[in-house]
Amino acid sequence: MTSYNNAWIPTAEYKEATRLFQWMKKHGYTCYDDFHFKSIDDIEWFWEEVVKELDIEWYTPYKQVLDQTHGPMYPVWFEGGELNVAHLALDRWASHPSKENDIALYWEGDNGQTASYSFKDLQKEVDAVSYGLESYGITEGDIVTLYLPMLPETLIAMLAISKIGAIFSPAFSGYKADAVTTRIHASHSKALITADAFYRRGKTVLMKEEADLVADQCPSLEHVFVVERTGVEMEYKQPRDVRWSDLRKNKATYKTKVKKRMILLFSFTLLERRVYQKEQSILMQAFLLRLPLMLASAWMSQIKIRYSGTQIWGG
Repeated sequence: MTSYNNAWIPTAEYKEATRLFQWMKKHGYTCYDDFHFKSIDDIEWFWEEVVKELDIEWYTPYKQVLDQTHGPMYPVWFEGGELNVAHLALDRWASHPSKENDIALYWEGDNGQTASYSFKDLQKEVDAVSYGLESYGITEGDIVTLYLPMLPETLIAMLAISKIGAIFSPAFSGYKADAVTTRIHASHSKALITADAFYRRGKTVLMKEEADLVADQCPSLEHVFVVERTGVEMEYKQPRDVRWSDLRKNKATYKTKVKKRMILLFSFTLLERRVYQKEQSILMQAFLLRLPLMLASAWMSQIKIRYSGTQIWGG
C-alpha cells in the first residue's frame, strides 16, 4: 500500500458531469465497473460505440469492427477501413472555426524552456515537415525511425510521417546505438529522425553521436534528419544528414494522404520484421483486452495533456 495521500478525489457530482459518465449513462450504465465488464465481455460492441461517440471520420468505412477468422492471436480490426490520424488529431480541428486557435500542444523542457502551439500553428509545422520529408524521397509505405527525446518536434514528426502515408517506428531516446540499429535492421527504415542533443537533469546529453553510429551500420538509411535542440557543434555528413531547419522550409498547405498503417512497434523479444497488420493486431489485441476503458476514458475526458520533457527521458 502506498503511503501517499490522494492529491484529489473527485466528487460524485464532478464524475457525473464527465463525458465518460454521460456516455455510460446513454447505454444504461451508472456503475463504472459494470461498464468495464461489458467493454471486455463484448469488445466489438464497445469499440463500435467508441467510434460513434468520438465521431471518428473514415475516408473508407470499415466493413467489420473485429474479424477473428484466423484466431484471437491474429485479429483484424476495422477491416477495410481507411483513415489518417493526422486528419483526426489535427486537420479537422485546425479547420474548425471555434477550435483552430485552441492550444493543441504545450511543452516544457528539462531546462525550463516552454512552447505552445495552437491547432492551426501545429498544422502549419506538420505541413512544412510533410513537404520536407517528401522532398527527400520519403513516400507512402516507407518506414521512418524516430530516435528523439520528448520535444514538440517529436509529435510534429509523428503527425507529418502519418500525413504523407508513411509509417513511424519509435525508438526510446535512452537506447544506445546497438538497440536502435537492431530495430532499423528489422524494419528496413528509410530515414532516421534524431536530435543533436537534449537536456537531462541539468546536463547536456549528446544524441547525434549515437545516431551516427547507428547510421554507419544501417545501409537502408538514406537520410538522418537532425532537430537542433541544443545547438551544440557537431559534424554533419553530407548528403546524408539534414538539419531540421532545412527540412521545414516549405510553408504551403499539405493534403493529407489516405492510409491504413501508422506505427510500427517492436517488443523487447520480437525483433524480426513482420507483416505489419499481424503485428499491429497482436499488440492491439493485448492492449484492448486489458485496458479498453483506460483508452476510452483518456479520449473522452477531453483533458489537455502537458507534453513535458521533464516527465520522461530528457527534453
